Amino acid sequence: MVKPRITKSEVDDAMTRYREESDTLMTIVRTGLPEGLSRLLVVDEKFAFGYRISKVARGEEAFAGRTDEFLYMCEELFDYGGGRLPSEHRGRPFCEFLVDTILGIEKKPFVMVSTDQKTTDHVTGVTKEERKLKHGRVLKSEHTRFLFYTANEVTAGLSYVSLELILR
Repeated sequence: MVKPRITKSEVDDAMTRYREESDTLMTIVRTGLPEGLSRLLVVDEKFAFGYRISKVARGEEAFAGRTDEFLYMCEELFDYGGGRLPSEHRGRPFCEFLVDTILGIEKKPFVMVSTDQKTTDHVTGVTKEERKLKHGRVLKSEHTRFLFYTANEVTAGLSYVSLELILR
């Protein structure tokens, strides 16, 4: 058996750091998530987290509902598990593998937040921009349209559009 290049403790530490960053962004985004959108993906050069959000609005500022994490992956966890990237992703940044996998799977509109420039460049390079918003944009992948934000846009203030406008 091949010994992992990284320890379980190192994986746990990395996941804790990444989850904190991802959860902070998720908390901001979920409050104003447009009706009909229930999936949020936060992607970075080294990690991705996916959230399924069911919400009930209680006033303009309050959020009530449930948030479930349905995806978590980081480079350290992948390495620890002995994962091998598909041949088309070997030697390329890990974020490209994460983004390409997500865009290949997601068939319904969702929200994606990128936390670094390398990931942003890849997402915008493999999708088509359909609409620029004050903060963020609507992008189209092979399978669906989605709202895309950088972490800076999330913290600066979000521009939401209705699901109906995304689907047009």
